[in-house]
Order: sequence, then structure tokens, then C-alpha cells
Amino acid sequence: LMQVNAANFSYKDYRSANRLKKAYKAFQTTIFRRALNTRIAGINALGEWHARRLRQQLQLGQEYPILVVPDGADLSDAPIDRGEARLRLGLAQDDVLFLAFGNFRRDKDYPTLFSALAGVKSTRIKLMLVGHLAEYSQEELDGLIDAADVRQKIAVMHTQFASPQQVREFFSACDVLILPYGRLYTDGSGPLRKEAATYARAVLASDVAEMGDLLRVHNLGKVYPAGDPAALAVAMDEFASLSPTIRDSWGQNCRNLGAINSWTAMAEKFSAFFNGSKA
Repeated sequence: LMQVNAANFSYKDYRSANRLKKAYKAFQTTIFRRALNTRIAGINALGEWHARRLRQQLQLGQEYPILVVPDGADLSDAPIDRGEARLRLGLAQDDVLFLAFGNFRRDKDYPTLFSALAGVKSTRIKLMLVGHLAEYSQEELDGLIDAADVRQKIAVMHTQFASPQQVREFFSACDVLILPYGRLYTDGSGPLRKEAATYARAVLASDVAEMGDLLRVHNLGKVYPAGDPAALAVAMDEFASLSPTIRDSWGQNCRNLGAINSWTAMAEKFSAFFNGSKA
């Protein structure tokens, strides 16, 4: 069996790339398809969106087994009181806090995020930035923030390792998890399925990969068109205008989704798939 995280075997997805990369992608797809027919008994994909795209991109019939086993949530953990978390972190009680969590990578559209933050109307909206500087330097990140003139709207800037205790406090303090992925993103929805589910937080995400479908089907929050700062600013203001009760109901829906996809449930599902493939 093979775990395939990203459904990126389409030549057209690389239309802006150079010829060498396009040629590599075409070669990779051909070799992978041959292996699927001879050496790989099934695929484990992260979501239904990925499964549909992989079947289309790799020209797989409906008889070829693709199992969806998404990231799981740790429901043994739970948020602490929002007010208490903000008190510990020195954050204002009345602000509407959007948390951008996870490694700072190029497939996350920070220019759009900061441009949207500059355009919001609500003075209560603040942004929390928490993650490892994987593909950005601190200087680059600071440059983007200053270019958008939103330094005063950054409530937290934590660009180093966050301990489990700190992760719990950051998520407990926030109102909304924001996932600002760019247009070409084809990977999974880790922070949504894991941390947002664990800590019962509403989600605002770009409408890419499986995230739009997840938010709409399970009523987890709001989506916006990727790369559109004006639309993102409107969505952030809409979140700020909602009552905490509505935002927290979306967060509880995230928690409910996590209960379906707990690590235990996912392990049992994959084990059954693996054992069945050997039969």
C-alpha cells in the first residue's frame, strides 16, 4: 500500500513551471501508474477530494482500491477557558483573534493574508502567527508585515517551536483558525482535522484542495477564494460581526468531525484495509 498526500499528478497544474519540471512530472506520473498496476495493491489518500483527483489523474478504474484515511484528532486533549488562555498570554479579552498555525511555507499565501488584514474594517480583529520558520526567514516575514503596514494588528508572533502546552493555550485563546493556502495547494488539511478539531475552533480557509468541501459539508466556518485579499477581508469582518455562540458552534462541529476521525478510528480503518489487501 502507498500513502499519497498530494494529488499533484496533473501536467496542467504545472503550467507556470519550466519545461524540465513539467517533463519530470509527466515521467513521474507514467512510472507511478505502471507501479500501481504491478507492485502497489492500493492507495491511502488524505481526503475524498484527493481520492477523486488521484483516480482521474492516474486514470484508475473504480475497481482500484483507494482508501480515505485523513489526519486524526487527539480527543483526549481539550481547550482551556478562552479568557484564562488570553490572560496567560497577555492578550486582550475583547479582540477577535485569528490564528495562523503551522510551518511558515511558500504554499501559504501570506501576502494575501496580510493584505486582507490591512483591509478589514473591524478594529477588534487581530492575527496570531505561530509556527516554525521552515521556508521563510524572520526578515522576510517582517518585511511582508511591514509592507502591508499591519504590525499593530499582530497580537502574537511566535516563530519557534511551540510546546504542547503552548499549542493548547494559543488555540484556546483564538476565535478562528485561518488557513490561507495558495491556489495551487493540493495537500491535506492537517491543522483543521487535528488542532481545530481537538480544540473546537471555527475555521476560515481558502477554497482549495479538500478544505472548501469540508467546511461546507460539515459547517465548520467560512471559505474564501484563494488569492483574493478583498474577499478574505470581508470574510474576516463577517466572522468578527458574529456572536461568539455561532463561532463556537462551528468549533463544536470541528470537534464532532474529529470524533469521527480519531487516531484510533483511523488506525483501525487502515489496518483493515492493509489486511484486506494481503488476502
